Amino acid sequence: MKKEKKVFRNVSIKTQLIVGFLIPIALVFGVGKYAYQKAAQGLIRNYEESAKVAIRMTANLLDQGFTSVNADSIELFADDTLCQYVRNRFGTDMIAKQSNNSAAVNIISTKAVANSYVSAIHLITPADTDTLSTAGAGARTFSTEEWEEEHGITGQTAMDWTDSHGQLDDKLGSGRNKYVSTLIRKMDGVNAYILFDIDPTAILKVLGELDYGKNAKVAFLTGEGHELSANEEEFFTDTDFYLSGLENDDSEGSRYVTVGGEKYLYLYAECALNKSQVCALIPERDIMTEALSMKRNIYLWIAFACVLSGAIATGVIMGITRNISAVVGLLSRMANGDLTMSIHKTPKTEFGRLTGHVRETAVNTKNLIVDVNAIADKVDGIVKKTDAIARELEQESSGILSAAQDIDEGMNEQADETQSCLEKMGNLADRITETENSIQQMNLAVQKTGELVAYNNEVMSELENQAGTMRKDSGILDGRMQELRNSLKEMGGFVVAISEITEQTNLLSLNASIEAARAGQSGKGFAVVASEIKKLADSSIGALTQVETIVERIDLLAEDTQKSCQITAQGVARQQEIVQQTESTNVEINARLEELKAQLGQVNRCMEDMLCQKNSTLDALEGIFAVIEESTAASGMVKEAASGEFEKVDDLVKITGNLTNSMEELRSKIGKFRVTKNVGEQNA
Repeated sequence: MKKEKKVFRNVSIKTQLIVGFLIPIALVFGVGKYAYQKAAQGLIRNYEESAKVAIRMTANLLDQGFTSVNADSIELFADDTLCQYVRNRFGTDMIAKQSNNSAAVNIISTKAVANSYVSAIHLITPADTDTLSTAGAGARTFSTEEWEEEHGITGQTAMDWTDSHGQLDDKLGSGRNKYVSTLIRKMDGVNAYILFDIDPTAILKVLGELDYGKNAKVAFLTGEGHELSANEEEFFTDTDFYLSGLENDDSEGSRYVTVGGEKYLYLYAECALNKSQVCALIPERDIMTEALSMKRNIYLWIAFACVLSGAIATGVIMGITRNISAVVGLLSRMANGDLTMSIHKTPKTEFGRLTGHVRETAVNTKNLIVDVNAIADKVDGIVKKTDAIARELEQESSGILSAAQDIDEGMNEQADETQSCLEKMGNLADRITETENSIQQMNLAVQKTGELVAYNNEVMSELENQAGTMRKDSGILDGRMQELRNSLKEMGGFVVAISEITEQTNLLSLNASIEAARAGQSGKGFAVVASEIKKLADSSIGALTQVETIVERIDLLAEDTQKSCQITAQGVARQQEIVQQTESTNVEINARLEELKAQLGQVNRCMEDMLCQKNSTLDALEGIFAVIEESTAASGMVKEAASGEFEKVDDLVKITGNLTNSMEELRSKIGKFRVTKNVGEQNA
């Protein structure tokens, strides 16, 4: 671990700053990528769900149209006029027969016009009666026997669907493109069939409302596999994914398939009445368009942020490097003894202030060296004079020294002991002074800690007030969400009421169609109005379904928001408990600080007493030392004069020698510093 720290300290500040900027940039890239992936998954999932709902609604809408065709076939199935026409009950009564024929033609014509899903209606009769068709008169000679022979029908009585009626088309001279499928219903008690051709235009109109993008492929496939494509080309017939959907017998489904090397989302929904299907293929690239656009925008913003961060980092690093280089240069010059720099104006930044302090230190050191050099010159002269005087005194006092040695020994011992005691007391006094200073610093630290605790209490009080405000806001938001859910429930009631009105409108439309059919030619316009009313009712049903779905989603979102508010209120309550606990802890800390201050005050008073005792002891020792000096003087003028004079002279000689050596050493050290610029530097 120590080795790793040592290696890291050896890395330059520039490299450390670059790494420090690169780490958050890498994190921003990671967060952006993660956010894009999550958002893309949500967008794709929502798109797939909405596409499924849309294709299911389309199938339901087609089912409603097929149901309306089936209802019309039931009406014609039980129509007396058509039954009389098929049975040919009027015989030779040509007037009645003609009237019945006209009425039958009007009935099927009205139905064909009234229902937008019907392109033509055919009443296929036995050979003794003319077949009726809204597609033209060429079908008169087409009989029930030919129909049954063509389709292999024997004894059919129920409703059925087929994709084609080739012989009838030949009789009519029309093509297969006039219809997409045909509803067949055999009339009760008579060998006759009612055929309803489904108009491909109506199917294509419904398919056109499925907006999956210009590259999507949408088609309607009948139960027998005939395809009607909104893209004017057959695409789904005989494909593996379409056939596998038929084998699974699922009414709807979706999965991703690959066609021509491109990946598609395949959707299908079955119409319950005739087992036909609505199929769609949506390119995955179209689904991903919005996600890719979001990805590009995210990466562009990240790149912009990285470039901006890099520019800022470059400026900061260059400024720091420039300032550090300036400081290092100044320190290097000082280390080499160059003190010739002068103070310049520096920026008010940390490095600027550091540079200024370094320059001030250099100038102060320079002034100190100059003053020391001047004083050294003066001391050198004094030392030389003192050395000469000391040598003369040494020669004069050498004769007196031997006489004063005996007296000097005893007095020196007492003086040494007294001096040692004074030194020890001086050291003790220094220790006491240092202890007193430490106690004062501890008092200041305790005072600052108390101020911090008081400030912390103010912050905790403010935090508790804000937590209360958040708790109140959460309660208000919870109430608003409950009001929203109640309103949604009321809206649900309105939807149910409108649904009932729509059902009544459907019944009204059906009754109006029946009455229009009974009215014959004069009721044709009324039949068209009834058909429009039915379309309006069908559209209302679709819109109500969408409204119910939206209301359910809003209710779920409101419920989730309400739960989030409750969780937030619990978190705020827990935060208030923690704030109260922190305030209690601060009170206890404050009490302990007060106790510590009291104890420090007591220690300080003890130190003051010790100082007083120290001063008294020093005074006593000084008195003892004075007595010893008086005793030394009384021991004899000769010893005092000889011993003192010779000792002083000897010490003076030694001191002068030491001073001479010290001055030489001092001059050699001062000589390393350069306090004036050279001529070339001044000119530069």
